Amino acid sequence: DDRGRAFRLANRGEYVDIAAPGVNIRHARAGGGFIASSGTSYAVPFVTVAAARLMQSTSEPTAMLDRLYTSALDIGAPGRDQIYGYGQLRF
Repeated sequence: DDRGRAFRLANRGEYVDIAAPGVNIRHARAGGGFIASSGTSYAVPFVTVAAARLMQSTSEPTAMLDRLYTSALDIGAPGRDQIYGYGQLRF
């Protein structure tokens, strides 16, 4: 969230790889204008752009993931955890 904590409705578990912004994300509204929404679906584009940019410098998905994970800011329990994964996306 905007205080650096996990969003109360964010997914948790072994499958969480990385944390990205997903609270109060301003986006286009159907019919015009803008609105702010929250949810894990709003975090996905941030990670997608970071992964795509990293893939420009390497053609190996494993190397891209390694760079993505090692550059993350570890904000939870030390190392990978079930709330933030490897940490907060830094890109």
